[in-house]
Amino acid sequence: MINRVGRFEPPTSPETLYDGFGIEEHDEFWVEIGQCPTCRHVELIDLRAWVLGPDWATPGPTQITPDALAEVVAVLGLDDKRFDGTTYLTDAQRLTVFARVLTCPTDGCLRSALHLVSYGEFQPARYLSFNLGNIGVTTTE
Repeated sequence: MINRVGRFEPPTSPETLYDGFGIEEHDEFWVEIGQCPTCRHVELIDLRAWVLGPDWATPGPTQITPDALAEVVAVLGLDDKRFDGTTYLTDAQRLTVFARVLTCPTDGCLRSALHLVSYGEFQPARYLSFNLGNIGVTTTE
């Protein structure tokens, strides 16, 4: 569980990761979402699997403390909605925010960061995805 969020400056213009028809048209879609600030390991994700897979998650009560979630929402200017006991975040374009904690796989580094990506239908048949950044976090198992 995320219990503390590090200092974070949101990007002034989030990087576009995807702009096209629905991402489900691709078998996979690999994108770079950042570097470990400690060892400079480049973090790659399959964006399709991240936003369409069964294990995606918006940071909810089981993954992040309410204080840490409130800080992320405030810093990034996200909209925080709750429905049926689940928290949903949307960005300025009203795209759904997907988040995961990834730990750097480099031997000896093991730094954790919360990576945030938005994805959704922006206009009819036009889907967008943005890299909202990564935030160093302190986690507990």
